[in-house]
Amino acid sequence: LSEIISGCTTEYSSTRNIVVTNVEGESKTYDLFKAKRFGDMENNPYIRAGETVTINRISRKVTISGSVERPGTYELLEGENLKTLVTYYANGLTDLADTTRMTLTRINESESKSGNKIYLDTEAIEKDTKVINGDVISIPSRESLMPYVLVEGVIQGPEANVEGEKTEAPKNQTYKKSVRFFEGENYASFVRRIEGLFTENSDLKNAYVEREGNKLPIDLEQIMYDGSFISPLDVVANDK
Repeated sequence: LSEIISGCTTEYSSTRNIVVTNVEGESKTYDLFKAKRFGDMENNPYIRAGETVTINRISRKVTISGSVERPGTYELLEGENLKTLVTYYANGLTDLADTTRMTLTRINESESKSGNKIYLDTEAIEKDTKVINGDVISIPSRESLMPYVLVEGVIQGPEANVEGEKTEAPKNQTYKKSVRFFEGENYASFVRRIEGLFTENSDLKNAYVEREGNKLPIDLEQIMYDGSFISPLDVVANDK
């Protein structure tokens, strides 16, 4: 069935309400979501000659993004709302999900072209808040509230996209990158966590932390190659 309808569907086509009618006139409804997600092949049968496949119009399609395990756009069945969307379709929240700052952007039933933004909290999931077709739910990460350090110097630069192909940035130039850190984090754990930023041209021995106008030497090489070393410095917000 999935091969038959491949290329035939549009953004308005339901993949959860597909009717197959055999030559005797008997009809059965199939749900390709269950076939794809759970490998339920009873919902993805072989189609025989003479059978008719009817693809019905979608009733509700909702998008969820951010701190969930499986972000995406899902077609909901009757009676399914926010709780089912988060726990079943999106497979639950990530460890850093901040459900106190969720937003629901509602395009349909809105006078604004950009839609109405509705702010939700943790209780909205438990109450199984109703969602309608076209809704977009965003669940931010607590990481976005974390303080940051500016890492600057000869580090990995951003990839460039040239004529559809990704190219690496030159490794001997100066770049800047903001990196979040955990309250009370030591520079040893911080540096090991961001080791992928350094290149063969990074001078690890002569790095320093700039804090309130002072330059505090920090031996990145010792941190990188001595797993037992603990830095005398803890990370402080707005360090560079």
